[in-house]
Formats: sequence, structure tokens, C-alpha cells
Amino acid sequence: LVLAARPRKLLFLALDGVAPRAKMDQQRARRFMAARERDMEVRAVAKAEATAGRFGEPHDAFFDHNAITPGTEFMLHLGDCLRYYCAARAASKPAWKRLSVLLSDASVPGEGEHKIMQLVREQRLQPGYEPNATHAVYGLDADLVMLALATHEPRFYVLRDFVPIGRMKFAKLCDVCGKEGHTAAECDVLIAARAHQSGEQRAIEGAMHAPYKPLQLLDVACVREYILHLLREDAFHAHTSGKKGAVDVRNGDGCNPHGTAAASSAASEGR
Repeated sequence: LVLAARPRKLLFLALDGVAPRAKMDQQRARRFMAARERDMEVRAVAKAEATAGRFGEPHDAFFDHNAITPGTEFMLHLGDCLRYYCAARAASKPAWKRLSVLLSDASVPGEGEHKIMQLVREQRLQPGYEPNATHAVYGLDADLVMLALATHEPRFYVLRDFVPIGRMKFAKLCDVCGKEGHTAAECDVLIAARAHQSGEQRAIEGAMHAPYKPLQLLDVACVREYILHLLREDAFHAHTSGKKGAVDVRNGDGCNPHGTAAASSAASEGR
């Protein structure tokens, strides 16, 4: 991720600490149900094997997701490992040489994304803060977009793993050329580009030993412009603009996949 985002000044690693009470209750209920369903699944598999006459076969141990909770030995060990990892990288990797690395482990209260946003807000209050500084936050939480919009920073990006949905889970999709039927490693465009690499570029790529991992980059400023356009009362599509139109579209009132109201919505308003 450091090689993908190329930070220049600061790298902030934030782990989830103790969450607020409301979120804690929700997490406990979710993890209790997950553990209960996992136990029922193990019992069902054991019963089916006993019926089939198979006994004593070893099973892979399930990872207890309750270990990913502040205060557990697992999270304490994870914080120690991250501290060692950051120190080793800063001592050996050129991309880490000039970085200031901050680590907020599970012993610090608050969720990881809120810790990051709090740091951004505190930086804005510091004298000499660069107003055009570029920020990039990595994570799969859906609320990262809303939190990034709330910072009002002009250059803010959300970096996340590509998560296929629907038919894309089963289709081979190339992230280089955008065509189906092959992966990025099999793409002719990428193969041709690597054929024209210099010796130094090949040496760098070989030293990285990093597998190809598709990432998505979201420009929060672009999202903000779309929201402002949707909330304009004098927009071209009057029946889909303004605060009421935005709520109607959000609630699915005749909204098609392209984000514009369907003819049925316009007809209902006498247009």
C-alpha cells in the first residue's frame, strides 16, 4: 500500500480501539450470532459424518473472531508486530526513509477511521498547515466516504481493495484494459508494457515480489461535486434535483441504474 499510495510526509496506522457504547452493543450481538452459527455448523458437519460412518477425522480449527477485540492477547500481539514491522521497514526500505510513522493500536479508544479523521482535523488547526495537502485513507468501511466528505479537504482520496459484486464475482475481468475473459496477469497490454521495461525497472519489480492486487481510488472532491449538482434546485432535470428530488431518488422512486428518474416518475408529476 505504501508503494501504491506513495506518501511523502506522514503514514498513520490506526487500529480499532474500544468503540462507543452503542457500537459495542452492536458488535457483541453480531459476534455472538456469528459464534453461535459457527457452532451449529460444526455440529451439523459432525452429525453428518457420524451418519456416514466417518469418525475421528481432523477438522481445521476456526479462527475466533472475538479475538479481534480491544484488550485481547491477539490485539496486543498485533500492536507489537506492527511496531516491529514499521521499524524494520523504516530501516530498510527507501519508500519509508523520510516518512513520519504514527501507530495507534487497540489500547487507544475509538475506531480506526475516526482516529484518522481526528488527526486530519487537528492538523488543520496547526500553524503553517498546507491547505492543499493531499490525504489518502485506506479501508473497506462504507462510512469512509461520509467521513472524508465531512473533512472539507480539497484533496482527499479513499483507497480500497476491489470487491467484485454480482456476476463480477465469477467473471474474469482485467483491471488493465477493462475487458473480460482474462486477468491482469494475462493481459497483452501489461505483457507488452513489461517487454519495454528497462533493466532498472525489471530489477525494481523483481525486488518487490508483490503480487498484483487490484485497488480502487475514489476522488472525494468529485463525489462532492456530484452531490452539489444533485442538490441544486435549478438543475436541468428539475424533477430529480433539489433536496426533495435527492430524497426521492435515494428512496428508489423510479430511479434507473443511470441515476436519472424514469418516465413514470415524471408522469406522476404531470410532465
